[in-house]
Amino acid sequence: MSFKRPYTTSDDIEEKFTSMDAQKTKEYDARSRNHHENSKCTFAQILLCKDQGYMATEDIKILEPVKKTIILCNSWFLKFSVKYRIPEDTIFTAIYILYQYIVKDQAQHFVHNPYVVASACLNIANKLGNVNNQFKPSFLVQTEPQLKFNSKEDIIDAERMIIRALDWAFFRMQAPHIFLDSCYVMFDIHPKIKKTVSSCLRKCILSSELLFLSGSRLSVYCLLASFLHHNYNVFADEIMQLYQMNENKHETFEIVQRVLVLFKTK
Repeated sequence: MSFKRPYTTSDDIEEKFTSMDAQKTKEYDARSRNHHENSKCTFAQILLCKDQGYMATEDIKILEPVKKTIILCNSWFLKFSVKYRIPEDTIFTAIYILYQYIVKDQAQHFVHNPYVVASACLNIANKLGNVNNQFKPSFLVQTEPQLKFNSKEDIIDAERMIIRALDWAFFRMQAPHIFLDSCYVMFDIHPKIKKTVSSCLRKCILSSELLFLSGSRLSVYCLLASFLHHNYNVFADEIMQLYQMNENKHETFEIVQRVLVLFKTK
C-alpha cells in the first residue's frame, strides 16, 4: 500500500517516488532471490559487474574543474550526517547522485549554486532510503547557513532538474556500502574494522586524489586499508580475488597505502 512521505518536496515528485517504491521492491526481491539461489560470491561479482561502467575518463574530465567545490559539498554532507545522525549510506548515495548529475549537466547548474544542488541530492537520497529526518527544503533553508539566501523553491527546482537529467535512475546508484554489506555478510568482519572502513570512506571523499573512485573500488580499498591498519589480513586475498583485483596487486597496494595515509592524517 502506498503512503505519503512527509518530507517530500512537491506533489508531482512525491507521486513519482511513491510509484517507484513498487519497482524498487520488485528489483530488491529479485536481487534477494538471486542472492539465495546463487553463491554470495556470485552476488558480489554481479554488483561489481554493474559498477564497471562508472566514471569514464571523459566523465572525470568534467568533474575535475569543479573538484574543490565538490569537496566543500562533500564536507557539508558529512557534517550534516553527524549533526542529524543520518545513515552513512544515505549520505554517500547523495554524493554519487551529485557526481552523476554534474556529469550530465556539464557542471553548469552546479557551479551557479552548489549547495542548492547538493541539498536536492540529499533530499532525493533521503527519500530513497526512507529516513525519518527533516530534509524538507523549508527546513534546510532555515537551518543551514550555506542556504540562508535561498528559498525552498530553489531546492525544489534543483530537484526537478536532477530528476530530468538522471531520468529517475537514483536507486541504481551504487554507493560503497552496497559492496561493503555484501562483504560483511560473507566474512566475519570485526566491528573495529568496520569503524575504520567508515573513517577511510569519509577521508577519501574529501581527498582530491581518491574523490571519484567507483563505489566498488572505494569500498575494497578502504576495507583492505582497514585490514592493514589492524594487522588483520585473513580475508585480504579472498576479497581481492572476489573483486577481481589480483591482476594488478602492486597498483592496489599503492592505493591502499594512500587510503591508509589519509586515515592517519588529522
